[in-house]
Amino acid sequence: MSVASALLKIRERPKDLFGALWLRLALMTKPAYWLCLGLALIGCGADTEVGEPLRIVARDLPEAYLGEPYQGQVSFSGGVRPYQVSLAGQLPEGIRHSQGNFSGTPQAKGEFPLKLTVEDAGLSVRTEDLVLEDYLRECAHAGLEK
Repeated sequence: MSVASALLKIRERPKDLFGALWLRLALMTKPAYWLCLGLALIGCGADTEVGEPLRIVARDLPEAYLGEPYQGQVSFSGGVRPYQVSLAGQLPEGIRHSQGNFSGTPQAKGEFPLKLTVEDAGLSVRTEDLVLEDYLRECAHAGLEK
């Protein structure tokens, strides 16, 4: 059977294209080479299930109060770990960010718009606009600012 007639048969059955090409190539070359390559390809595809897409789960940061310890977290799910997180925007003085975790004691009040970007090992990217609001807490008893 010639290559042209083999290709003609493959055209008639497109769902078997990969299998037919594989068989034709294997018959034309050394079988041990194709056996090794086939096993390697099967092994590579063994763990390629499509999981959940990358998502930013917890998006709302809690309010921060001037001079009081602060903890906030943005969490992620799905995708392929590990995640790389970056933050654009100005944090209030005294607050630090690392991989979606915010902590510290704010030293300035105001509204701080932020853009958080997470990228997974599969190169999926998600971006979320966040706002960290920093307030002066009023003392309930004296009506004075703390």
